[in-house]
Amino acid sequence: MASLSEGQDDIVRRIAAVLNVQMIDVESARSTREHPHDANAFDLVLRARSLINQPPSHERMAEAGVLYERALELDPSSILAMLGVATVLINQSQGYIGQWAAADALERAGKLISDARALEPTSEGVLVGAVGLLDAQHRWADIIPAAERLIQAFPN
Repeated sequence: MASLSEGQDDIVRRIAAVLNVQMIDVESARSTREHPHDANAFDLVLRARSLINQPPSHERMAEAGVLYERALELDPSSILAMLGVATVLINQSQGYIGQWAAADALERAGKLISDARALEPTSEGVLVGAVGLLDAQHRWADIIPAAERLIQAFPN
């Protein structure tokens, strides 16, 4: 009986992941259609996430970074924008799809994650960002406890 329940949980997780991507894409398209020139910070975050959900490319990652930066300018307290910029910087620092960021990219990503943590210390996005930063910094011994905290707080 446990395996049936585990299988159902797995199916629900997969459906939720697909729906999440589709909802972001639909809302991004709506935002672009309704606010082509006067998007707010959340609209820009949706557009950036929609780009990141597509097959990876240098151009899409760069464009997502620009959108996240604009969102952060419009709303400096936007946790989603902070984490979006941090994620782009981390990916670039790791040579993601052929990109290499400046030496201070991880330092800035760390500050953004720290700022987001100060606003929402138990946010799943903050915990995921912290683990990603530790990985990019090659802080292997610190990753395990951070990942365990993430899994304990958000097991699914």
